[in-house]
Amino acid sequence: MKIQKIMQKNRTLKDIRRVKSYPSKSSNSFMDKKQEAEFPTIVISGTEMQQYAKVIKEKINNWKRIFGDF
Repeated sequence: MKIQKIMQKNRTLKDIRRVKSYPSKSSNSFMDKKQEAEFPTIVISGTEMQQYAKVIKEKINNWKRIFGDF
């Protein structure tokens, strides 16, 4: 799933809805239109993206502490 980052101010989570994305024809030429429409794209806000990044950084630091640098 693709993640689209929306950097707009004054946008609440209620305004953020799931949208459909259509994969490019070159990479998915074997699919017909009906199948293409079933790929959802999750749209999240910029602040939500920052929260995800913070959690991922914490997890990586925990792994480094356990396993050493890799």
